[in-house]
Amino acid sequence: MPIDWRASRPLRTLRRACGVAGVAGVIAAAAAAAATPAPVVLLRSRALPPFDTTAAAFRAACADPVLELSLDGTTDDIVARAIAAAHPAVVVALGRRAAMLVHERLPQVPLVYAMVRAADRIGLAGVLKDLAPEVRRVGVVFGRDAGEPRMRLARAAARAAGVELLEAPIARPAELSEQARALAARADAFWLPADSVTMAPEVFRYLLDLSISTRRPLVVFSESLVRAGALAAVTPDYRWVGGELARLAHRARTSGPTRVPVVPLERTRIAFNPAVAQTLALPSPPPLANLWVVP
Repeated sequence: MPIDWRASRPLRTLRRACGVAGVAGVIAAAAAAAATPAPVVLLRSRALPPFDTTAAAFRAACADPVLELSLDGTTDDIVARAIAAAHPAVVVALGRRAAMLVHERLPQVPLVYAMVRAADRIGLAGVLKDLAPEVRRVGVVFGRDAGEPRMRLARAAARAAGVELLEAPIARPAELSEQARALAARADAFWLPADSVTMAPEVFRYLLDLSISTRRPLVVFSESLVRAGALAAVTPDYRWVGGELARLAHRARTSGPTRVPVVPLERTRIAFNPAVAQTLALPSPPPLANLWVVP
C-alpha cells in the first residue's frame, strides 16, 4: 500500500522548515524523512492547479512511497540539499524550474519530468472551428522572446486550418493595451497562449475585459481561466500525464537510469464555458470526446 508522505510528520516538519528555517533545519528534516526510504521525490516548480491535478494522478498510479516538495517560497539551494538528503532513486519534476534544478544540481539522480513548455503542437485552430465557426482572424498576444518558437508552429497550423493570425508580441505587460486595442479593430477572436510574459494576471484581466466589451471569444491556456470568463482552453489531460510519469518513474527505478525519448502528449482536453458561449451567441458545440464543460 503506498505511503502517503503528505500526511507524515517528517514532511510536515520539512514544509515548515522551508518557510521559516535555514538550510540546516531543512536538511535535518529531510534526513528524518529519509530514515524511511523515499524511492521517489515529486518536485513541483510552483503551486498551480495543473501541477496539483498531475501530482494527484501520479500519486494514485505510483506504487512507491513519494516525498513531495515544492519550490514555492524557498530557494533552489535549499530544495536541492533536501532532495540529496532523501537519497531518492528517481526525481519526478513538474515544470521547467524543477526540471532544471535537478538536471543542474543533481545530475547523478535519475530525472523524469513533465510540463516543461516547449514549441509543441497547438490545437487552437481546430478548436475555434468547432466552437466558433465564424472566426477567421485571431488576435494573439504573446511574449516577444518567450513565445516566438511556439508561434512558428502556430502560424503553420493556422494556415492549414484557414485561420489568419494577427500577432501582437509584447516584451512586458505594460505594452499590452496599445497592442490589444489594435487587435480589437480587426480580430474575430482573441488567443492568449502561455509564456513568461502573458502569464501575468493583468494580461488575462485586460483581455477578458476586452473580450466582454467587444463580444469576441477569448481562448486561453488553462481551465482556471475558462472558469474566470474565457470561452475555452486546450490543455493537456493532466491525469494522463500523471499516469505516464508514474510509469516512467517505475521504469527508471527498476531498469536503471537510461535516456528515453520525450513521450509526446497523446491526450488533450478542451475546457469550455457554456455560459460565455451563450453570452456571445455562439452555436452549441459538436459532440467532442475531449470536451470538458466547466461548471
